[in-house]
Amino acid sequence: MASGYQLFPAKVVTPEGVLFDGEVRELEVTSVSGGLGILARRAPIVADLKLGHVRAELEDGTWKTWATEEGFVQSSNSTATVVVEDAIALEDVDAASAAELVSEGRAKLEAAGSDEVEARAARREIAWGEHLSAFRERHA
Repeated sequence: MASGYQLFPAKVVTPEGVLFDGEVRELEVTSVSGGLGILARRAPIVADLKLGHVRAELEDGTWKTWATEEGFVQSSNSTATVVVEDAIALEDVDAASAAELVSEGRAKLEAAGSDEVEARAARREIAWGEHLSAFRERHA
């Protein structure tokens, strides 16, 4: 069935730069409302994204997958752009690095005391590390 899908240009972008810029058959994202699939020649959409993943089905039928932080996706005129705070390709997710993020985040949270800004940043780091650990386990 996938062979009948029309290719369309898609980008995955973080503050550090463009992680992916190519033609895809389908794009899957984790919106705040749940999973969302994007195809060419469909209604325009803008959606907020939560911690989750982005998957892109490439022309050859293989999938490229990233663990992602919060952001948004925009699709119109058979193009799509995903903008997220951070994204790590599945093959680059490292369990030790994820555990270190959680550990460092917990230390920062303890040190934050009553500083809500620092506490919020620490909780975000913990959540990202936990997400990466679970993401790697689900896709191992």
